[in-house]
Amino acid sequence: MGHSQVLLSPHQSRDGDTAYSSSTESVAAKLRGTGVKMVARYNNLMGGWPYVWKGVDDWMGKVDSATRSIQKYKDVLHSVAPLNEPDNKLGPQAGSPFMTDPRVPGGTYDAKVEWLWTETVRRIRAIDPSVKVMGTDYEHYNPWEAADRQPRMRAFLVNAKNTGTLPDIIEWHSLGPSPGDVPESLTRYYRPLAKEVGISPRPVMIEEYGPGNGEFEGVPGIMIKHWAEFARYGVDFAAMGTYTNPGLLGNTLRRTSDGLRPNGGWFTMNWFREMRGLSSRSAAGTPATTRRPTAWPRGTRPRAR
Repeated sequence: MGHSQVLLSPHQSRDGDTAYSSSTESVAAKLRGTGVKMVARYNNLMGGWPYVWKGVDDWMGKVDSATRSIQKYKDVLHSVAPLNEPDNKLGPQAGSPFMTDPRVPGGTYDAKVEWLWTETVRRIRAIDPSVKVMGTDYEHYNPWEAADRQPRMRAFLVNAKNTGTLPDIIEWHSLGPSPGDVPESLTRYYRPLAKEVGISPRPVMIEEYGPGNGEFEGVPGIMIKHWAEFARYGVDFAAMGTYTNPGLLGNTLRRTSDGLRPNGGWFTMNWFREMRGLSSRSAAGTPATTRRPTAWPRGTRPRAR
């Protein structure tokens, strides 16, 4: 976590879409000069929740368009997450459009996801081989709680290695009561597995995290123990989102009637970084602010509650 703050843009918007304050292009315009980067989640373009699969051609067209559109704000882009929560959000039930699509090969849901990952990453890198790709982006990776989670991660890594589509950054979500879940997954499960499979060390990001009760990522006070655990165990990046959690201070930005504004999470994380004496440099090596970001107008500092 000492390397960078990362702002998660949860909606990869269509090319040129600035109609709403948390669209990718709207967020990008506000980040310049702050040192904060963002992650672009591609499969938000599918629509729906869980995501609505509309076929291979529809998806690949969206991937192509998104990869070309990020060139306009690549200076503030940390990485691309092609598939958000692919362990359960594409439709694992037997009769789903994803499972019944004859153009998606594989005898199981996980095998189909691995095929989709491979083809998507190849498509992204064919257009822009320099963009950083992040995955697996699983919603759940706590292998001591469920017997299928370590085999799923193993199969993903083996497939990605064999197909030349390994992510540049390893990532998963950790929404649960204990900040120790991340060290447990990282040190006792992921790192030994990566070594066993023959995966070279690469940065680790935890992209969604917190106690799992609606308070997560940027809530002041609550998150300090999470950031401390991440820093202690070598998590490279901790993301904070632009989405809204009603009634809470949380996340690094908040939606207001006149757009996005920095919030308590922004200032709390910067305070935590200063207390630890961390270098204020971002993932891309550009200065990261530890004061009110110059990209926002005066008077936007959040009020104490």
